[in-house]
Amino acid sequence: MNNQFQELSMEKKRSIMRCYEFRRENLLDILLDLQEVCPGRCIDTGTAGWVARELGVTETKVSEALTFYTMLHTEPQARFVFEICSSTPCFFTKAQGVADVLSRELEVKEEEITKDGLFAFRFVPCFGSCAEGPAIKLGDEVYGNMTEESLKELIERCRELEGTEP
Repeated sequence: MNNQFQELSMEKKRSIMRCYEFRRENLLDILLDLQEVCPGRCIDTGTAGWVARELGVTETKVSEALTFYTMLHTEPQARFVFEICSSTPCFFTKAQGVADVLSRELEVKEEEITKDGLFAFRFVPCFGSCAEGPAIKLGDEVYGNMTEESLKELIERCRELEGTEP
């Protein structure tokens, strides 16, 4: 685990805890909210320990949540992660072609993060868009019938959101 999270102020951490009234049954929500605002979008060991102490649970309990839930991360994550459906229908509709385009356009391999920290891509199990394959998921949005052109447009929109150039 990294130590990038320590840049987040204690007041910001506590304000997130207050939203959930420091209740241990809100552990997952607390970790998700903390992860969302931290540099690198991940939870380091120091923060995991702090959360455990604040909630009055063991560090093992927090560690179990961090390792069980795939949406929680202990290593830095890209700002935009393209998740490519790896189901059989998407395989037959050229999901690998989507990965090839992303690899070429972003100049990274699967699971690598671009030098600017903005992008990464990975294959994931089916997320329910079989009729629209090849499909990708970006955040909470699903995009179907992906082509090279639509992927390039999506990458450009992400860059515009961040105010960066390729």
